[in-house]
Amino acid sequence: MKNFVQPGKVLNVTLSGTVAAGDVVEAADLIGVAESGGVSGDVIAVALEGVCEVAKVAGTAFNQGDVLYWDADPGNLTKTATGNKPIGYAFEAALSAATVAKVLLAPGIARVGAIA
Repeated sequence: MKNFVQPGKVLNVTLSGTVAAGDVVEAADLIGVAESGGVSGDVIAVALEGVCEVAKVAGTAFNQGDVLYWDADPGNLTKTATGNKPIGYAFEAALSAATVAKVLLAPGIARVGAIA
């Protein structure tokens, strides 16, 4: 296909602040995980697909397959949709006391009608 650009698994993002490898990065409505760190003005690769281990809200259990959202402040995964952006699905169950969870990144989740 002559108009193919790339698989779309990674997005190059110009940073507006400091980011560490593994941090969740938002680019408008796209959310992914930084493959490397950088500072303001750097361009880094942000993974848009795959399974990543990310900080989660304490006190809430996740079931495998739950829709997960990114709560930018305080910076963790949640099951609460209101005010948060969809990031993907729980790859496996996580206990309420857990501080991290595995998320299957799904950047197109809001566009495909998965979120009510």
